[in-house]
Amino acid sequence: MTFPVNRWSNYTCHHGTMSPLASQTLSGILASLMVPMILFVNPSAKGAGESLFRLSFETRRAVISGRVNSEAVADALVAAVSQARPDLTVDRSGLVIDPSVELEEVPAWRSLISEVGLSTHEGLLEFSSDHLVIGGLTDSQVTRSALFIRAEPVLKGRALHDHICLVGTDDLPEIAVSLTPNQMGDSATSREVTENAAPPPSALDLSGLSLAKLLPTLQMLSRIGELTSSTAPASSLSGNEPLRASPMENVALQPPAGPVLAVPLIKAESFPSILFSRNSFLLQANQVPVIDSVSKQLLSPAYSGALVRLEAVKALGGSTAFNEYLCERRSAEVLKLLVERGVDEASFSVRTVEGVSAVDAGEVRILVELPPPPDPEPANTPGPEGEVAAPSGESQSPTPPAP
Repeated sequence: MTFPVNRWSNYTCHHGTMSPLASQTLSGILASLMVPMILFVNPSAKGAGESLFRLSFETRRAVISGRVNSEAVADALVAAVSQARPDLTVDRSGLVIDPSVELEEVPAWRSLISEVGLSTHEGLLEFSSDHLVIGGLTDSQVTRSALFIRAEPVLKGRALHDHICLVGTDDLPEIAVSLTPNQMGDSATSREVTENAAPPPSALDLSGLSLAKLLPTLQMLSRIGELTSSTAPASSLSGNEPLRASPMENVALQPPAGPVLAVPLIKAESFPSILFSRNSFLLQANQVPVIDSVSKQLLSPAYSGALVRLEAVKALGGSTAFNEYLCERRSAEVLKLLVERGVDEASFSVRTVEGVSAVDAGEVRILVELPPPPDPEPANTPGPEGEVAAPSGESQSPTPPAP
């Protein structure tokens, strides 16, 4: 009897655990045989529901197979996968159109597909008539909980089979992800796995001069002739020609055309930041009370009409395109949550700022620009006989006659 090889058997999965030391004993051998059987249950086996479709994220492509009820649903699935991971090629050759299939609307799947594609390695979704399978590698318990939350709208009485394996951060494969549309096919180097190996040297690299500096150097050398071929030769100075300094022209400073107006300083008040999970656009579990508190403050009369700035902090390390994509999604998520709580959408300003750490902190800052203080009232000016005018609303009492 041949058992499937489980490449995740050395890590902690939620279907069972196996220690490498235990494999030296009889119980360890039995455990090594049972764990793959538990992890790789065939949903189409006898007693399981009818399998509908399956989505798996691989290194260079995303594969969709199975049956859906219409071509529109198939196109919507492909669009959802492409939106979550535009760097992968979507393979739907194994997808069949079957009008007899009963399937929910695709919009309920988009958030789950995005979370599996971005927060797990080798993510897996398998949907059948009575159960849902979610699998993949992750180093975060928060990500696992977030996947369960995303799956709730599509369960509808189905059983949830958890095939997610939690591993250490150092054990995750290092993948260079570029969230740009795939235009180069499977040979695109931006999606190759970099397993701690240096890139092969280019045949065009010269000793002592890198290829990145070669073309600019050649372009600079080609323009040296423009410097040596001047139209009029420069006259050289000799001992009979003393050096004379040309007189400086006295340029009168022109007064400003109008009054100089001082630019008012913009004062901003910092609110508590909203934190997301690492490398994800899902809120951390304790952030809902923070958003409720921020929304109540923004709805108070003290901040009525104030400009609210959302600044997503971009990490310095990793893929620039991926970090910018995360910042955009996080800012949009915070904006949506605050608008749902009654804050005016027109009062927001969204931008991305550079962070100071190479590690993603998942931070979105909230700054509120306070309006400038009102202009001070003009001081009381003396009257024609040296008398000071009384403030408005106050009547002067008559001066008693001298005795």
